[in-house]
Parts: sequence; structure tokens; C-alpha cells
Amino acid sequence: GERVAVRLEPAEGGSGEWHWAEYDAVVGANGSASALRAALYEDALAGPASAFTGYACAQGFVVAPEKSAPALHELAGAGSLMALGDGTVVWAQHYASDPADHRVCFYISRAAASPSALRQEIEQVGGTGARAVHRWAAEVLRDWHPAFVEMAHAAEWYVLRNLYQHPERPRMHESARSTTLALCGDALHAMVPFQGAGANVGIEGAADIADAILEAARSRAFARTGDERVQAVELVSALRAAEKRMFARSAPEAAESIACGKYAYCAQLRSVIRSSTATPPHTHTPPP
Repeated sequence: GERVAVRLEPAEGGSGEWHWAEYDAVVGANGSASALRAALYEDALAGPASAFTGYACAQGFVVAPEKSAPALHELAGAGSLMALGDGTVVWAQHYASDPADHRVCFYISRAAASPSALRQEIEQVGGTGARAVHRWAAEVLRDWHPAFVEMAHAAEWYVLRNLYQHPERPRMHESARSTTLALCGDALHAMVPFQGAGANVGIEGAADIADAILEAARSRAFARTGDERVQAVELVSALRAAEKRMFARSAPEAAESIACGKYAYCAQLRSVIRSSTATPPHTHTPPP
């Protein structure tokens, strides 16, 4: 097993200088555009655009929605909501574990022809920054329930995000098979957001990584020899096994999320819903 060397840099605007550090293991949980992914998997060399799903979103926050967006606050309640329109999906949820911290996080997601399409669409509306997104969101949601239009105007700031989905079975670099670098969460298995599936799988993946490290630390071979090189080999083996478990768990969730995404962003969504609701319910009697 090989120790992992990492270049550490101060945060933007922070103080200090960059330096190198070595670790027995490094876990990358730094999102779908993880720079660490290229060190492990060949697909990352093509760049983030290769995993672009064709969907993008503007993420915004509404502070104190009971005052700034009362209609949204009443509609979302203390939970979350998902609303579908022609080519547009809106998600909204309370974004704080502290009940006293009243914030609603929401996403206005759209089908996009390229990673730059949403930004270009917003720029065409005119203006810059949050004001431009305000105008764009108000136009996109013009025919929606007033709560969503209110939400668009109440947001204090926005972040534009492209949605990525990594291959279900990426090909690992041969040179990386003996490294103690591992990934989890969106860095490993980014998928189209749907009902929190990606987050749930990511949490389970973090537990897999923790179990792998404990497994290596408690290995009989290391306990018997006390040789740290043996422990490193055990750690590599445990991490690669953990990755297999994570991929096996995430593959069906990713396939379901992309399938749901195709329906959610479908331009003919309303006609699909109408036709399904107009059809009498089908009943099935199982064989004896």
C-alpha cells in the first residue's frame, strides 16, 4: 500500500501558504466535480462535462420564509415539496436542524443542452448576479402557484449548479489499485437528485469507508506482525472491497434516478399525467 500525498492550500481569501502532507489514507467526499476522482478513475480525465446529465439548477435560500415568503412557508410546512412543470422541476425543503433557524433551500431545475446553457439562459434575461436570477426565475415560474413566484423573489442569493452522473462501473487506473485514496458520496457515484437517494447512499458509503479502516486496523495479520506495511496492504484491500459494496448499492439507485429525471423534465409531462389519471385504475388478482 502507498501513503497518499496531498497538497493543502488555504481557503480563498485565507492566510497561510500551501504545503504537502502525507496520510495513511485519504477519503475524497468533495462532490461530483471532485478533483481527486482523476487520480483513481479513467472517466474523470475527460472532465466533468463528460458526466453532464442534461439538467442544471439554480439553488436559492429564503431566510425567515414565514415573513418573506408566507405562501411558500405554508405550502412546504415543516417538510419538503417537489413540484413538476413542463421541463422544470422545483424542490423546496427546510434547511436547518435547529427549528429556530428558519431557512428554506430550493432548487429550480431545468433541462439544459450543455453545462453552460442555464447560465446563458439567465444572461439573456438581462442583469447580473441574484437580480438576473430573480428575473429569470420569475419568468420561468410565471404560470405556477403564487407561492413559487414569491419564493423566486424572496431568495437572497442563488448558486448555479450543473447535475452530473458518474458511470456505474468506472474503470480504475492500474496505478491506483494499490493506493489508500478512496472516494464516497457524489465524488464516487453522483446521480440525478431524486428523493434524497444520492445523499442516503453517500451516508451508507461513509459507513463502509469507516468499517474498512477499522477492519484494517484490527486485521489479524497486523496484530500478529505489528508491521505497518502489512497494515497498509490490509487497508488497500478493505478500501477496494468497500468501493465494490458502494457501487453495488448505488447502481440501481442511479438508474432509477435518471429514469425518474426523464419523466420529471419531460416537455409533455402534463399530458402524461392527464392520460394516467384519466385511465381507470387497473386491479390485479394474484393466482391462487
